[in-house]
Amino acid sequence: MRNNFFIAAILLFGAIGAANLHCKDRNCPDYLRYDLPVSLTPQIDTFQLGDSLSLAFHFPKELIDLRGGIANTFENFDFKFEIRSTRFDVPEENTSQMFDLVSEAGSDTVLAFNSFDVLRFKPLYDGFSYTYRGSLVLKKAGTFVIYIGCYNDDRFDPLEINGACDYVPLYIHCITNNGENNNVELVSPYHGNSSFWEDQFKMSGGFALIVR
Repeated sequence: MRNNFFIAAILLFGAIGAANLHCKDRNCPDYLRYDLPVSLTPQIDTFQLGDSLSLAFHFPKELIDLRGGIANTFENFDFKFEIRSTRFDVPEENTSQMFDLVSEAGSDTVLAFNSFDVLRFKPLYDGFSYTYRGSLVLKKAGTFVIYIGCYNDDRFDPLEINGACDYVPLYIHCITNNGENNNVELVSPYHGNSSFWEDQFKMSGGFALIVR
């Protein structure tokens, strides 16, 4: 009888502890969303082959969630940044190897596939903030969108933090040039001028351009 009592007590305290752990942040939103500032310049719509765009990141390790104002510290965090491009003026060529990335502060890796490349890049972390600087050297003519994002697979490799609201889904978006239109009018006709698509363009860190 005594053994049964101790076992029941252990199970009860364990359940209470688990509940407290799960409910340690009672005002959490359904998901966390952190927007990171990206600079891609110059902010013009037409370039020549061989021209370069400057890509820059700089943000502190403590970020504030846009959904509920939840602050979390990202200490030496693997953000899994990537940059890729899509071509719009040739229907049969949806993706293209349109640029080279030259890192100046930070590092990069090229993932090569049959018809396109994905470039992953990693910022420098100094214990207080994250910084990346690089140049995109344009090497193919056409009408393109450059997308800058934080890659993760929500099913098999979700982003996770150990902090406030760490049991809810986490999403990180790269917002290019403070969310300005970034020449979206060059490619929105390909999507029927959909405002929904333009919102997705913004959330994907999109920047449209013509290379001649």
